[in-house]
Amino acid sequence: MRKKDKRSGFTVAAIGIMIIAFLVICLSPRSGKSTESINRLLIESCQLQRVENASFNPEAQVIVVLKHFGNNYMERSRYHLPLLPTISAALVQQRRMLSVTTTTGKQVAFDKAGNAYGVVTAETAVDTPGACER
Repeated sequence: MRKKDKRSGFTVAAIGIMIIAFLVICLSPRSGKSTESINRLLIESCQLQRVENASFNPEAQVIVVLKHFGNNYMERSRYHLPLLPTISAALVQQRRMLSVTTTTGKQVAFDKAGNAYGVVTAETAVDTPGACER
């Protein structure tokens, strides 16, 4: 009986150590990289809530906007207006996109993911030859 008692005591101790090691690994704080990647996924899954026109340089055709996403995440972005892909004003209304207008009257629309598009109306289509619609 003594041999069985020694073996069963050893087995119980080994199982106890394995359970403690498992709990330590599971309950240990996550590394900064995994927390950062989780936060990045949360930010990327948020939708655009509001857009503000921060500044506009008419000579350089550069607009700076503040984009407010969910979870109080804010992003400042710069866009060179001639390089933006274009979209029609009808699609902007249909998709309920957020938009800002520059001091020169040009309009920039943003989808829910925060991507920017130059808005083309019938008046601006004449001004910009070769404007493509997406």
